Amino acid sequence: MKISFGAWAPDVASNDASVAAVARNVFPRPDGYGPVPAPNPVTQPLPEECRGSIAVQAPDGSWVAFAGTTTKLYRLSPVTNAWDDVTGSTPYLVPEGDYWSFALYGTRLFAVHLGAVPQVIDIATGTKFADLVAADPANPPPKARFVTVVSEFLFLGSLLSDPTAIQWSGIGDPTFWTPGVQDSDVQIFPDGGHVTGLVGGESLLVFQDRAIQQMVFAPGSSAVFQRSKLEDDRGAVAPWSVVKIGPTIFFLDRDGVYAFAAGTSVPIGKNRVNGWIQALRDPTFAHTAVAVGDPTGSRVLFAMKSTRVSDPTLLDLVLVYDSVQDRWTQLDLVLRHWLRAETAPVSIDSINEDIDAGTSPYNFAGGLSLDSALFSGGVPLIGVWGTDNRLALLEGPSMEALIATPDAMLSRPRRTYARGVRVDTDADAWFAQVGTRESLGVSVPVRFRAESPPNRERIACCHASGRYHRVQVRIPAGDAWTYATAIEPDAVPEGSA
Repeated sequence: MKISFGAWAPDVASNDASVAAVARNVFPRPDGYGPVPAPNPVTQPLPEECRGSIAVQAPDGSWVAFAGTTTKLYRLSPVTNAWDDVTGSTPYLVPEGDYWSFALYGTRLFAVHLGAVPQVIDIATGTKFADLVAADPANPPPKARFVTVVSEFLFLGSLLSDPTAIQWSGIGDPTFWTPGVQDSDVQIFPDGGHVTGLVGGESLLVFQDRAIQQMVFAPGSSAVFQRSKLEDDRGAVAPWSVVKIGPTIFFLDRDGVYAFAAGTSVPIGKNRVNGWIQALRDPTFAHTAVAVGDPTGSRVLFAMKSTRVSDPTLLDLVLVYDSVQDRWTQLDLVLRHWLRAETAPVSIDSINEDIDAGTSPYNFAGGLSLDSALFSGGVPLIGVWGTDNRLALLEGPSMEALIATPDAMLSRPRRTYARGVRVDTDADAWFAQVGTRESLGVSVPVRFRAESPPNRERIACCHASGRYHRVQVRIPAGDAWTYATAIEPDAVPEGSA
């Protein structure tokens, strides 16, 4: 008899055989779960907490990373891996709970938030950001919360003057902002609430508090962009949780997580993780949640602030959703922001010189090897801004994994005596912990025995008698494993008492 590691769904009863009671620090697989690489710091720290970042590709093919703090903008030096100050002359002050928004238009990178004039830098030739200067000084670009690119237009959303409005530049000219001229204009949304996110491309999707709108370019039309409401009473409560992966856009609303595609949103967290999220996240800071798409697969990672931490800049409730496997997992991470990163090549010789001089920013003690993506360049990875304000890449040794089965009545309706358990995994080192309970009552906790390693027959021995059994498997950090799919208990029926 085998018990497979099912999908993690904390909202489902713990005795449902189709779910896993715990799936922590693992990624979903078709047959179970696999390892998650640990964050490995690869840069010097920012002087302040990260409030937004982006990695963009320069014309020569290299990748350049930018990061913003409350008062500054920085560019990552490929030589020192320190953060060079590229702040413009205008003072910045990112509002509390907000982040920078970035968009690349050709070689010009635009950065906006409500506390500053829109900023721009040429990623190929620029040394500092500068105010976006309008072609018509009488009509400057507005301060805004979001920026994106749609076709040949630069769009700004959630304007300081009107959070229910968006404004776009002239066609082919992001310096032109005179409404009614060169197809530049303003759109105010009369219902749906504040604008809470923009997704660019060939058309524009506008997320609001309680609506999702679409703007389609209509050349020759007096409206320039034709508007249609795709969803009513559904929107994004967390602006930086809006992430597009292929044709699907993921976002966090008040009641949970959704996937939007083909004009319709689907509640991918309903009856699985939404209740768990609601019970743990801090409702006061729901808007600070951030998400990132995994460039190496079909996963999207969400990070939210829970009630367990007091620092409003820390996000400690981290979930993974794999859209192909349609499964969730949980990660033990505490971060301030994500970065969808592409690494730039770094000279091994220069690293050795820095080590000899005692100035290397790289954490070799934490497991950074010469096989690191840092040295190959152009490798897509997830970047994590941790509590030390350094950028870390998810490329280190595997994190400590924890997977648990649901409560199972192995000899229904009789009691069961479990003598041991085998785990279907290629991990060299694993430990099993068997727990029992006499009923499924809320007041009856699972009583776990001490965990055991496998013996020569790859069976972890235990002596556990009970009506219901649960098995928790731990794979230590650093083990080079690829799968864990099921457990096979060695158990015999007991009496009915």
